[in-house]
Amino acid sequence: MHQLFIIWLSTIAPAQADRFIGDNTLGQVKFDVGSTLHNVPGDITRFTTELNLGEQVSGNIVMQSESIKTGINVRDQRMYTYCLDTEQYPTISFEIRSVTGDVNGFTSNAGTGDVKLHGTLSIRSTQRDVVVPATYNWTDDGLRLDGGAKVNWSDFGVPDPSILISKVQPVIDLNFELRMKKSI
Repeated sequence: MHQLFIIWLSTIAPAQADRFIGDNTLGQVKFDVGSTLHNVPGDITRFTTELNLGEQVSGNIVMQSESIKTGINVRDQRMYTYCLDTEQYPTISFEIRSVTGDVNGFTSNAGTGDVKLHGTLSIRSTQRDVVVPATYNWTDDGLRLDGGAKVNWSDFGVPDPSILISKVQPVIDLNFELRMKKSI
């Protein structure tokens, strides 16, 4: 009888994680970088998001490097070829490994609160562990996740895009407003 009980327990499927997905049609990723002449604002216009909420939280944000737009085509082209080498590195990604803060509220699919997303940011061929503070808000439509971080692009081997008349600051201020819906 004991062996039959153990066999029965082994056939019970583990709890499935709730999977939430989104993209640039449901949210936005923006950045701002300072320079000696002015601040340069920008948008990342093509990205996807996935968040798996279960016993452990995991997910990712994958941004298409050539979808980064600053409003000046010549500057964007230099960024694609010189800084990001988009031909060799077509994406920038943030792999979420865990969450701290109001985890119970976050995984309950209800309410609002603050969390920190722990993961690996990959730019070009370099990966760095980062912690990104965020605020979540569960709505009837799904999850809204707002947050941001300051990223030192030189930590990722990105060449300095400064030109003679304008020195670019090494820190990019990234901000996101993501909306995700439950995947069926």
